[in-house]
Amino acid sequence: MQSQIKIVKIMIYITGSSGFIGKAVVEELNLKGIIHKKLKIRHKILKKDLNLLNKPKNRNDNILIHLGWGKMEDPWSNFHLKNNYENSIKLFKTAKKNNFKKVVFCGSMNEYGNKYGPLKEGMKSGKLETLYAKGKYKLTNFGLKFFKKSTTDFFCVRPSYVYGSNQREGTLIDLLIKASQKKTTLKMSKCSSYRDYIYVEDVAKGIVKIALEEKKIETGIYNLGSGKCITIRNFIIIFCKLIRFNKKFLKFGAIPDKKEQKQLKSYMICNKIKKNLKWSPKSNIRFGLRKMAKIIL
Repeated sequence: MQSQIKIVKIMIYITGSSGFIGKAVVEELNLKGIIHKKLKIRHKILKKDLNLLNKPKNRNDNILIHLGWGKMEDPWSNFHLKNNYENSIKLFKTAKKNNFKKVVFCGSMNEYGNKYGPLKEGMKSGKLETLYAKGKYKLTNFGLKFFKKSTTDFFCVRPSYVYGSNQREGTLIDLLIKASQKKTTLKMSKCSSYRDYIYVEDVAKGIVKIALEEKKIETGIYNLGSGKCITIRNFIIIFCKLIRFNKKFLKFGAIPDKKEQKQLKSYMICNKIKKNLKWSPKSNIRFGLRKMAKIIL
């Protein structure tokens, strides 16, 4: 007896598709054969993109994945509390008005603030260190209240520290790759803080899994992380060995720690997505970094 192929009649609308996580999400959607439309957000959301959300006929089968977020390179820019927040509100209101099935927003581990130890969904946030964190946190709270009594399910995915290919210019991975290619010295802080690192493909799979799940599941905040943490220094050393970059070029302690590096040892507890969707990260740090190294070498 032949198994029947189930045809999924949904449309995904996605912001931030050209970004680091966005590219991985689009690739995951393509692998699953899911049709998607890309919405562009720069300093403001374009009217034509908002109009796209008004067009679908079977609106209750449509999903918005909101990844777009500008000025990532400057966590203290007011852009996060103004442009990013206001553009997102317009998206949320349009999706709700048109009875979208789900809105999946990509938040951040930084929304937990200066909390140490295990970070659990539902716990109160500590002091938010940057305007980036405040903007994400403010939008998450708006979404939780705004969609509470609507037919649109709202999810805020909070990834831990995401690494992988296609990271933006100026990130740690980007700086290490450029220094290795040019064989130049890289001055850094002591890099003694701990991070919960997660490979970008695992994040993309988690986001898509939430978006495509057909059965009714618990809404709200979903953590995505490894549940483990290592020092930034050890992360760097592992990667440099894999890309054959001599550690003599690494000058730890040459510059002071940044403000946002005060957070010391924290890691994600991902109870909701494990319980409701049986998700867990497939790539440990060495495996993920090895995949990146193969692309670089």
